[in-house]
Amino acid sequence: MDGVLTEQWLGKTYSGQITYTKSGFVSVNMASLDPEFVPKDPAWPPRNDSSDLEWAQVAKHTLAYAGVWSISDAIPATRTGGQVLNGPLSVSSVPALRGTTQVRNFTLFREGDKTILKLFFSRIGNVTFYADIWWTKQD
Repeated sequence: MDGVLTEQWLGKTYSGQITYTKSGFVSVNMASLDPEFVPKDPAWPPRNDSSDLEWAQVAKHTLAYAGVWSISDAIPATRTGGQVLNGPLSVSSVPALRGTTQVRNFTLFREGDKTILKLFFSRIGNVTFYADIWWTKQD
């Protein structure tokens, strides 16, 4: 994943995976790779001696959600662009996002032998910002 987030809640270096299934399900996972946002040893499952501060740091710089997806009719869709609706979300690492639908404008294009999905949006839940995230098709 490569892209620009105007609010660097994920940090400068981050990784993620997005999966859209043919049967209409979506799963998104993103996490910071920046050393200042990634504690050295938050063991899984959490141990009794794990620091809540470390786990708070992990949660603050991670986003995961899943639900159903569909193509919106608000923007005429083509084979290379349109608007996707992620939701309603059934699962989210951010409780306020559960049950919401996340609207993402998208563009699909080829770059060499790669297929790129560019998602851009200005809101997540009640937070307004600009995000421009690029995903590369893996298979």
